[in-house]
Amino acid sequence: MLREIYCEMNLFDKRRFPEPDSHDPHHLFGGRCGRADLVSNLLAVSRDAHDWLEANKTDGRVIALWIKAKKNELDPAEIRQASGMYLEGFLAKSVVSNEWVQPYLEELRTMFP
Repeated sequence: MLREIYCEMNLFDKRRFPEPDSHDPHHLFGGRCGRADLVSNLLAVSRDAHDWLEANKTDGRVIALWIKAKKNELDPAEIRQASGMYLEGFLAKSVVSNEWVQPYLEELRTMFP
């Protein structure tokens, strides 16, 4: 039996991310530490959501981290392993480009002071 996989960004905001089906895994953090296949570091997304996440790195990470936190799938140790950064440090230094993302960043900062 095939399991349907839904775009986690669509479940977050259907207006901004209307495609419901996931076609791509997205790593929140990659680069110098590689692409760690950890629950906290992966999001199932549609192609359009993936493109937005890639074009809006910091904003996308904030939203993805918020989604993971709400699903109880955010482990700061996994983020450290995947990114080489402490989650609290990333959140403290992050500046978002889209004003609608700011409340999510502030909520994450209160969850992980």
